[in-house]
Amino acid sequence: MWTDKEDSILLEFMKECKRISEISNILDKTPNDIRIRIETLVVEYYYTKNYTISEIELKTNLNKVDIANIIEENKDKFVLKQIDSKSVGWFSNIWSKFFK
Repeated sequence: MWTDKEDSILLEFMKECKRISEISNILDKTPNDIRIRIETLVVEYYYTKNYTISEIELKTNLNKVDIANIIEENKDKFVLKQIDSKSVGWFSNIWSKFFK
């Protein structure tokens, strides 16, 4: 689980062009944890917060090609997550009516 503070530190280090190994040591996370969190933030910014690729580039210091690749590689996961959350919400609403 990532805290808001860790996300802020991660983004600041990305702007400073620190290597993932450095960030990993400072935040006490594995390099893979860092990579996954960066991808997650990019996808959240793009799909949830409706940031443009240029805005994500400014926020993360990643180049546009890498951002576009991350978005493309993760689009199916995001769509499935959206469908699942809507389905759960729909089911929860109906289910709660039975227990009122």
